[in-house]
This record gives sequence, structure tokens and C-alpha cells, in this order.
Amino acid sequence: VTLKELGRLDEAEASYTQAIALKPDYAEAHSNLGNTLKELGRLEEAEASCKQAITLKPDFAEAHNNLGVTLQELGKLEQAENRCTQSLSLLNDQNRSQDDPMLLRCMTELSKIYLASDKILQAESLARNTYEKSRLRFGAKNPKSLRRGQVLVECLGKLGRLDDAQTLSISIVSSLQLALGQSHPDTLGAMDSLANI
Repeated sequence: VTLKELGRLDEAEASYTQAIALKPDYAEAHSNLGNTLKELGRLEEAEASCKQAITLKPDFAEAHNNLGVTLQELGKLEQAENRCTQSLSLLNDQNRSQDDPMLLRCMTELSKIYLASDKILQAESLARNTYEKSRLRFGAKNPKSLRRGQVLVECLGKLGRLDDAQTLSISIVSSLQLALGQSHPDTLGAMDSLANI
């Protein structure tokens, strides 16, 4: 478990900054710092840190994905799509299995970028594919799978397939309540999404 995963973002930032001071060419530390800065809401700094990681290690798929997510939050959707597409290409070049957790994470982020870019059919197709692969990899009731299903719910809603969106959303809310509890942020987000269908 990392400091970032524990929510100790300031400590995580200090740790990654110290690692970079000791080894400036440590691409993973730059990428992790970028991710932490993104969580802290310091998006421009996060972008710079992820770009530095890619400069140091051009085939670092996770850094491309992290940069894509940061660019999406900055509203730079075309650049975000390019980075996540690059990440997927690198992961495929590395012969990752189709249910590889990093591959699934990248596919999820690209689905969200398509959704934000109003490329709804592409978003729906990729979100469905990712959701099914995640269910096979982690199980249908696993929170990772359920979060990915939530992206599919959003796609179905935007396509006007409200009955399908509602049916899937009810299932996801019920499973999240069992897995994470009523008051978990993911459960509350799914409940809000259901209410808006």
C-alpha cells in the first residue's frame, strides 16, 4: 500500500520529490509524482511531471495513460485521447494479456475520454468491452468491474438507451452497496447516476 493509496498525498509528493532528487532519471517517480499532483488538483504540474517521465522512458505506457487522464481533466481532450491511444499501443506491443489490469485501466480512461468528446458509439463499444473483460478478470461483483460498468451506464444514457442504462445501473448500485457500503463515494456516485437516468 502506497502513501497515495492511503490518502496521504502531501507525504507521497514529498517522497516522490525526494526520490527524484536522488535519481533525476527515475521515470516511475516522475509519473507517480504526476499522479499525486493530479490528485492534489495541481494539474499543470502533474502534466509536466508525466511528460518528464515519458521523456525519460518513451515506452512507459502507464506514464502515457497518467498524462492522458491529466490532459482530460485539463479539458485537452484530443491530446488526452492521443496519449491513452499511445498507452494502449505500447501495452499491446508488450504482449499484455487482454485482461491485464493496466490495459483495462487504460481502456476505461479512453472510454471516458471518448464520452467527454461526444464520441458516444466509440465510448459505448470500448466501455462494454472493458466491462466484460473486467468481469471475467475480477468477477462481476468486484468494485473495479462495477466502476467500469458505471462508465457503460453513462454511455447507454447518452445513447438514449435508458431502459438498458437503468437496468445495469440498478444492478451496479445493489452490488456496490453490498461490496462497499451505502455511504462509500462510489456507491453514492452510482446512486446519483441512477437517479439521473
